[in-house]
Amino acid sequence: MSAPPRTTAPDPARSKPPSSRWIVLGRILLLLLAAGAVVASFVLSRRDDHAAGQPGGRYACPMHPEVTSAGPGECPICRMELEPVGGREAQPAAGAATATGPSGGSPNSQYYDIMRRRVFQQDVRAPAWVEDDGAISAVLYKDELATLAPEERGVFAPSAAPGAGVAIHLTTEPPAPWDRSTSRVRFRVDGPEPPVQRGEIGWVRLSTRRREVQVIPYSAVLQSAEGPYVLIASQDGRRLTKRPLEIGRVFGGLAVVLSGLHNRERVLIRSAFFYDAERRLRREASLEVTP
Repeated sequence: MSAPPRTTAPDPARSKPPSSRWIVLGRILLLLLAAGAVVASFVLSRRDDHAAGQPGGRYACPMHPEVTSAGPGECPICRMELEPVGGREAQPAAGAATATGPSGGSPNSQYYDIMRRRVFQQDVRAPAWVEDDGAISAVLYKDELATLAPEERGVFAPSAAPGAGVAIHLTTEPPAPWDRSTSRVRFRVDGPEPPVQRGEIGWVRLSTRRREVQVIPYSAVLQSAEGPYVLIASQDGRRLTKRPLEIGRVFGGLAVVLSGLHNRERVLIRSAFFYDAERRLRREASLEVTP
């Protein structure tokens, strides 16, 4: 009786379809590309960190850290001057102090800031409407009023046709209060026959100008029925006191201070709401903290 014929086991490498081999090669290639990207990002981050540590290596906006530059300039968002950021991440903010949290909580790094001057360029654009007598009323922030010249000239752009501007000039009438931060002013159309309709709404645009104002971070500003206020730190950092103030325009995370603060006074800019809540619960004008 003859032996049954021998069978040979199929070779897995030969039996695998060609498409499977291409899939394996593709996965290996993707892994190599991912590894290369990780190495490249690490090298670039180290290079950026080194550049940031060098004098003049990198500049950034103090209110918009994502805006960076290799040299001095201004932020395209808020028009503030860029500042060097070498070692900025490792250093506390100006006037930083350590205080114990409300109700005796664990110590947290609470940052303070001072009122400072900022120079920037910005267009003035205010909501406006045409009154029955043909005058154009516009609502401007009080700090913007300080920059207006007598017979200030601008353009009224109706909302229905924003591209059709009408030349206007400021009247001699005094501004009328509108709310705590703004006032209403009146303009007249240049020319004998006003090309505007009564009740028409739009915007008043004034020329760009360089302005110097005093500002604080808007995170320090608290609100009440009586108006805005801040928490002022005592010289020894042991007490926070409520201080009413008058503010103007808010832009780029900054509030323009019109009155209520003096130079070099420190205001609480972090956790101000929680500290103020503790103060209000105690029904006191100030709150004692541990520096």
